[in-house]
Amino acid sequence: MRFLFLPPLLFVALALLFEGALFFLKKQLTAQKLWASAERSAIDFKLNLFEGDKVKWTLWGKKGDFSQRGYIEVSSFKGENKENHLVVSSEKALFDEAKRLIHLKGNVVVLYGNNGQRVRIETDAATVDLRKGVIYGKGKVVIREPGRVLVGKGFRYYIDSGKFIILRDVQSFIVSP
Repeated sequence: MRFLFLPPLLFVALALLFEGALFFLKKQLTAQKLWASAERSAIDFKLNLFEGDKVKWTLWGKKGDFSQRGYIEVSSFKGENKENHLVVSSEKALFDEAKRLIHLKGNVVVLYGNNGQRVRIETDAATVDLRKGVIYGKGKVVIREPGRVLVGKGFRYYIDSGKFIILRDVQSFIVSP
């Protein structure tokens, strides 16, 4: 009867010995910077966002940080929606997966249109709402269309219809050839 406790006791002792050795080894290797920890970052990456079985958006970045659950932080960001002939770029972006928002900061440029009729929106910060299909910003905005330039504060661009609205302080300039 006394020997029935011996195998489980030996098993527990060996498990503790193994865990202790692993802990000591990890501590030593971490101090020497030889222990590889799980990285949650990417360099020069491409990410496809699907709607059903179809690619809706393709996102690129020089560096991506995936360490915060539900968020992707990107530097040198570029996003493309081929269906709507739309390209978005910025110095930094934060993608909120749950809310389906992309917050853009630093030299934000939105290009849309095709057949040589490209429109360019420039601002310092904007948000792409993937659920509602709208891009919006609050600060100074410059919109360049063939033949004219619009300047103002705050804007909304509706992705599916291709229409934009400048919210206030609108100035229009005609560009002559």
